[in-house]
Amino acid sequence: MNEIKITVKFFAMRTDKLSVNESKMLLQEGTDVYTVLKDLITQHPKLVKKIDCAFVVLNDVYALPYDILKEGDTLTIILPAMAGDKRYSPKLGRNKNGR
Repeated sequence: MNEIKITVKFFAMRTDKLSVNESKMLLQEGTDVYTVLKDLITQHPKLVKKIDCAFVVLNDVYALPYDILKEGDTLTIILPAMAGDKRYSPKLGRNKNGR
């Protein structure tokens, strides 16, 4: 199989925790979105608690896990700002610091 190159972008999160806000990935032709998300969790373990609530966009259209990626695609991962933040209390609508 041939390899393809895609761009992965991260938004609406503290990208400083990942030390990256955009990366290039080389994948096997026929790779789906789900496989890329699993690979990203392996590369960036801090995503494990946040990826479930992410919006995933493929070339400006919401992506499905079984969408097949093609050469030059852009996969954008958009996470809620407070995803996985243990200081946030949904009941109070504010964090434990009172903000």
